[in-house]
Amino acid sequence: AHEVIRKRIVFALRVAAGRVAPAALEGVSLNLGNIELFLRAMLRSIRGNPDIKTFLGNITGGNTRLILELITSFCGSPNVESERIVKIEADNKKYLVPIHEFTKHALLGEYAYYNATSSLVACNVFDVSLADKREHFLSSLLIGYLTSPAGLQNSDGFVPGTVVSAEMMRLGFVESQIRTALRRLAEHRLIETPHAHFREIAVTDDEVVDSYHFRATSVGVYHIR
Repeated sequence: AHEVIRKRIVFALRVAAGRVAPAALEGVSLNLGNIELFLRAMLRSIRGNPDIKTFLGNITGGNTRLILELITSFCGSPNVESERIVKIEADNKKYLVPIHEFTKHALLGEYAYYNATSSLVACNVFDVSLADKREHFLSSLLIGYLTSPAGLQNSDGFVPGTVVSAEMMRLGFVESQIRTALRRLAEHRLIETPHAHFREIAVTDDEVVDSYHFRATSVGVYHIR
């Protein structure tokens, strides 16, 4: 995935510099100086900082399309100090975008403060559906249980939702809390079903979510560790 991203940024850099013209822009000459400077800093930062590569890979589960969407939206995000990056780069100071700029954008998207719908990839695992302070830890418990040998996993690592619900109810949570958390985690790719329900196959609000089998994804494990 990282090599694909590098090639995409290199190509965008060449377009911004006017060194190549895509077929869609035939006959159009471009020389986007500031964009070229920004992309140059971006490429250098991703190439030179393994922590950024690790973060992008973990928060997206290695999904190339999601990484591209994250980087594309990063370039135009109001939470990124683009002018400062361009100014430093223009002064030949070879700016390196720090990792916290990427993590902040992944969390906030285009909002000034966190909103549950603002991020392409991040999920608030401490969110609650009821006024129950214990529920702040329910999502982490669900992911932890799905990654442990305690659940009745099949050969592909999936655990029946009914088994998951029974374990969480044993810990004192009620059915509605568990179902809400399972749905939220599946919609944000922190857990998955065998046939990509919630993510690629819509599941209506009135459908019983614990009728599915679930397993934790690498994105889910990254969120709790």
